[in-house]
Parts: sequence; structure tokens; C-alpha cells
Amino acid sequence: MEFAIVGNGRMGKMVKQELEKLELEKLDPEHICIEIIDKDDWKESSLKRVDTAIVFVSIEVGYEVVKRILKKGVDAIVGTTSFYLNPDKSENKGMLQELELLAKDNNCRLVISPNFAPGVNAFWEIVRFSARILSKMNYDSAIEERHHKRKADISGTAKEIGKILLEEYKYKTCLDLGSSEGKREDNAITIRATRAGNITGEHTTLFASELDTIEIIHRASSPAIFAQGAIRSAILVRRKKPGFYRMKDLYPLSV
Repeated sequence: MEFAIVGNGRMGKMVKQELEKLELEKLDPEHICIEIIDKDDWKESSLKRVDTAIVFVSIEVGYEVVKRILKKGVDAIVGTTSFYLNPDKSENKGMLQELELLAKDNNCRLVISPNFAPGVNAFWEIVRFSARILSKMNYDSAIEERHHKRKADISGTAKEIGKILLEEYKYKTCLDLGSSEGKREDNAITIRATRAGNITGEHTTLFASELDTIEIIHRASSPAIFAQGAIRSAILVRRKKPGFYRMKDLYPLSV
């Protein structure tokens, strides 16, 4: 397999380091950390002879970049996630369907995930199973996430947890991403973010009754886990037919 790394930020550089450690190939310098300036200004010619593009770019250019990669018939492993969300944080199904059709029409594969750590796939399913039980036992739920001080937005992983909880708590209808002050509405699931130091990433799903509390935690020790997971996803999805896949399709689990 020959890779392009699309995006020259922290994660793009980490993917480059992990590919070199794995010695999967001798990387062509032209294919390393293709810098995205904006959706109309990048070295698209660098996708020649490439099997897979691993994409970590800004939300603003994510949609156009992914479309152009798929039109080249190149598999896209995409860690940029919020570009396909509506203002209310729900998925834009029309956009995802368009990208899926592009992948199929151009005989390639698309994987999108807010978190490529393999253990997070199990974490999400544990949260789903717990919510399915505890929502019927009058336990409330909330989400806490911690990251390094440079991260500005609420994490895609936290939003995915929120999506799972909304699916299992039938009487919850929205995510509360606001400040930590004030009363939360009964129909909302709270997401609270902490930014400090160089925290790689920690996500806690909290279930609370009047008498006890249950916490489910995933803690990343190094950002290398996200890069390794993206590379592994690229390898696993090559066994699949052209189309659109999520992490759960690559690491089958069910509850």
C-alpha cells in the first residue's frame, strides 16, 4: 500500500512517524504530509499512485478535500469529523450519502471516525449497553472530556457518546454544550470540556441515580494510538467492498 498523509498538523506528522516505525513502505517524500491551505489550494497531483489517503484537516475544508480524494479513486481514512454535522450536531445524512455514492462510483472506500483508537470502538459499545439498561432504571447521564489546552472545540468522541446516549435515552432530545453554570434541562445530555496542559484525551460517561454513580472512562496515553488506529483502519478496509464504513464495521462488536 502507498499512503498520502493529507494535512500537515499535529496528527498528520504523527501518522508519518508511525508509518515510518511500521516500515510498511519506503515513503515517497511527495506523499508525506500534504499541506492543506484551503479547499482550492493543495497538491492534488500528490495523490497519483496512492492507494490510501489518511486525512486530518480542518473542519472548514474537510468536505471538499474528501470529495476530491474519492473522485481520484483513492481510499480516504478521515479523522476530520465535524464537517458533516448540522448546526444541531446531528449528522447531515445527505452529505454522507453523497460521499458514499462517490466512493462506490469511483471504486474506493471511505472511513470516517471521530476517534481511531481501537479501544474506543469497544468503549462506545459498553456505553451503549450501559445506557440501554440504566435509562430504564432512572439513571441520569452526562459526558465529561479532557484535552490539551490547544484544543478549541468539543471533541468528536464526546459528540459520538452524546449521539449514542440520545439514541438510548428516548426522553432525551438534545446535547447541552454550554457553560458549567446553571440548571440543565431534563431533556438534555450535558457535555463538559476541560482544557489543561498536554492531556492527550480522556472521556468519561457518567450515569447517576439519587443514591449512586457509575463512570465509564477511556483514557488515551499517547496520540500515537490515534495514528496507529488510522493506519490499521486503512489496512482493514482494503478487504471491504467499495463504500462508506465506520469503526464498528472494521471491528465488529454487538451488544
